[in-house]
Amino acid sequence: MTTLTTFQDLDNIAFSLLKKLETKAVQESSEPQQSSQDLHGIPFIFDLGEISSFVAHSTDGWGNTDSIFLNENGKTVGFGKENYRLIKEIAAAFLELDERYNSTDQEFIEKEIFEWVISIYKTNKAESNLTSYLEKRIDEETKEYTFYFKLFPVGIEGPFTFGRLRILPFTEDFLLEQYQRLPLENRKSWEKYKEGFREFLNSVVVEIIVKAVVSKAEIIARADAALIINAFKCFLNPESCALSYQLFDLDFKATVTGFSHSIVKYNEQGGLTINLKRLNGTLPIELTYSNIERLKKSGLETMHNFLIQDNKTEFYLLILQGIDQFGIAVSTRNLYDRMVQFTSFFELFLNDENSSRSKAETFLKSKVLPLLISDKDQEIAKSLVRMMYNIRDKYLHNRILITLDIEDILKVQGIALRFLLLMMRFSDKITNKLELFEHLEIPR
Repeated sequence: MTTLTTFQDLDNIAFSLLKKLETKAVQESSEPQQSSQDLHGIPFIFDLGEISSFVAHSTDGWGNTDSIFLNENGKTVGFGKENYRLIKEIAAAFLELDERYNSTDQEFIEKEIFEWVISIYKTNKAESNLTSYLEKRIDEETKEYTFYFKLFPVGIEGPFTFGRLRILPFTEDFLLEQYQRLPLENRKSWEKYKEGFREFLNSVVVEIIVKAVVSKAEIIARADAALIINAFKCFLNPESCALSYQLFDLDFKATVTGFSHSIVKYNEQGGLTINLKRLNGTLPIELTYSNIERLKKSGLETMHNFLIQDNKTEFYLLILQGIDQFGIAVSTRNLYDRMVQFTSFFELFLNDENSSRSKAETFLKSKVLPLLISDKDQEIAKSLVRMMYNIRDKYLHNRILITLDIEDILKVQGIALRFLLLMMRFSDKITNKLELFEHLEIPR
């Protein structure tokens, strides 16, 4: 297909979709019909009568539409797998041409392209070109949605806000308040309504508001909520290194809990033994108001203010990537994997396409640590950085497990948090990675 670099290119190729429409008569179903006799054990299927119009589509193994047809008045019209590829390409090109369309997604655009083509097919005229039609439909369908996701295991004293999230208990009183806002004609009984939310009652949830088309809204909500929860976990340094604690997560991100089982056969003695190993700690994090105030002294308030900024510079987005990586790292129970991830965290900022790993380590020691650590502790900090790289190298390249000291791991994570907070302060005056290198006087 011709490269689509402008909206005019897109509009021109879009009209060619009309020539690719496939039409055929609807074939009578060869499926056996259900008996009209009422038989025990076979649920009766109600006859809804003749359905004159409906859209049918098929999907690939990942749930993406790969063909679509309108069935109407005994005839089908649409696109088989070969021709549907052009719709996918046009939709992808449209989304790439302008960042204004971040509130929509491929699924929505593909559906609307099909609607636009069918409208022209039925009326034999185009009311507008495709891009104007899509812009109008995006404006019409972009709405505000509020999402709630379960957060566990965690205990909170009461509601509080962090970044764009409100973290709150999902109580019966809260649910009743939502129920009473429903129009009377849309209400079922309170007991039936409450039963539908039984899995949420008395849990902790995060609330996030997103403005987008409905198919994109939950995608954005999940990604943003996961990022903000990872941002909070950056400050749970002691808890992340204690076997007794389990760091919280959103239910759609949560890892397996409980025990793993292994069977050992003692070859000399004979017989089998079952070994149990706990995968996570048993104690949830307690976020009382006093604990939150304590975390603010470590930089939690700075993180909150950073997350609510409307800053889309390249460097701001790089920091968001670093926050996500940091949160994932402290959630990793295998401390060797965690050190690998923290090495990657530093290199996210200190490496570029012309830098090797050894240079990133050198820059961290010579250019960054003096900004984070007092002069008297410089040598200790440098030895911790060397330890981190040594653990990473031996673990990745030779699968050698160096003995770990939890206190040293905690110190490395402390340095990483100071570094992350420093990057946030720099974001007021630095807009990209090149400017960061210039500011730190890192040669390229």
